[in-house]
Formats: sequence, C-alpha cells, structure tokens
Amino acid sequence: MAEFTNKSFEYTDIVAGNEYKIKVLIVSAPDDIQIFNVDAQEVKGFIFNIAVSTEPRISNDYFDTAKQYVYVFGREGEHKFGYLENGSLVETAENRFIQLLTVHTQEILMIAGNEGHFHV
Repeated sequence: MAEFTNKSFEYTDIVAGNEYKIKVLIVSAPDDIQIFNVDAQEVKGFIFNIAVSTEPRISNDYFDTAKQYVYVFGREGEHKFGYLENGSLVETAENRFIQLLTVHTQEILMIAGNEGHFHV
C-alpha cells in the first residue's frame, strides 16, 4: 500500500426532529480487498472503510451504525457507498442522512493529506 488514509470528522444533523452528533472514521481498505461487483483495478487505492457512530444512537430506519461500510471513490467523482455482504458491495438506500454523510465523506477525502480530524 503506497499511502494509508486515516481521517475522521464529526458534524451535527437533525433527523426526524432529533439532533444527532455524528462521528465518522475513514481508513484505507487493504489493497487485497475483494469486492466482486466493483472493478478492483480501476479503483485500487480509492476504497475506504467507513465506521459511523451517532449520539444518541440513530434508528436503523435511517442508518445501521452496526455495519461496516465501504466508500469507493470512482473516476470523475463518481462514488459508491454501502456495505459488504458475501463479498459484494450492497449500496445503501439513499435518504437525506446518507446523502449528507457521503457528501461530507467525499469532502474530507478531497482535503490534502492522509490524516486528520475535521469538524464540518
């Protein structure tokens, strides 16, 4: 692995009238990660493991924080966000919470440097 990304960020969001503090950890996925429905050669070095916690815990109706998520930063800014199930990427259903999370993740990944903690 040429470079290793280890970034985190936090922000607040209001979902269904409740305020949540969201903390996100972004780390580079191993070079040998196997995702059967993604062209690994095309996105090598641009796959990241994402862990999310919320305080208070958000309902699984909006986002399941117990899952380990993967963010694939594709060409031309195209991205995929989901979790691995049996070696395949299952993209999450889009809702406002997930849209904001993926936008912030992309913003943080575009900041120069491989590490840091950010408030957005």
